[in-house]
Amino acid sequence: MKNLFSILAALSLVLLNSCTKQPDACFTASSSNVLVGEAVNFTSCAEEANSVIWDFGDGATAEGSTASHSYARGGVYQVEMKAYSKKNKKWDRATRIINVGAGKTRRLTALQVNGFNLKKADNTEWDATVIPGIPTEPDVFIEYGVKGGSKTYATDVKNDAKLNELPFTWDFGPEPDKLILTDAEWFFRISDSDLAGAEKMHEFLINPLTIQATEPGKIVLSDQNNQITIYFTEQ
Repeated sequence: MKNLFSILAALSLVLLNSCTKQPDACFTASSSNVLVGEAVNFTSCAEEANSVIWDFGDGATAEGSTASHSYARGGVYQVEMKAYSKKNKKWDRATRIINVGAGKTRRLTALQVNGFNLKKADNTEWDATVIPGIPTEPDVFIEYGVKGGSKTYATDVKNDAKLNELPFTWDFGPEPDKLILTDAEWFFRISDSDLAGAEKMHEFLINPLTIQATEPGKIVLSDQNNQITIYFTEQ
């Protein structure tokens, strides 16, 4: 008889869990680029969620379908939201990156390639081909972001890039959408795009917030034939 009760209890538990709907986590943020002390408002858009818990990436947490948070230090933070079903039987998570600028603020306005190595170190072509008439010039673009961070940004690709066509410039649109250059080590990488993916041509590592500008609003990174110019506004 005890075995029968145990079986019935187990079946009841399975049926109860199967009736619990799986939450689908999602949320919005009022901005992904803010200054130290500037509040970011988060709003859950999760479905089938009975409760919501926030982790702001700096040690602070909150509960509820909405939350507001400001950061005391500049950096790149990953905000995590967990949505739970009733009695926390099931859950789902969503994340978003928040860039926080410290003290003086530099916002990225444009990137420019002013030079690159037309061939690899072993003197082979970047886009080697055995088909006559097919260009062998690299398809150049810039990858950039915080070194070791979870987000890599990239410009559009300049196909079949030729040295006599330099410079290649990418402008990043209206002021509110410009990326804040945070107080961290960033990479700015000239890359070649091909079918196998991106191939690094040359990489610069700098702290774009503390490095001395070449001239107001402009940082020039140069090494032999490779050169990137970073344009920014500063407040």
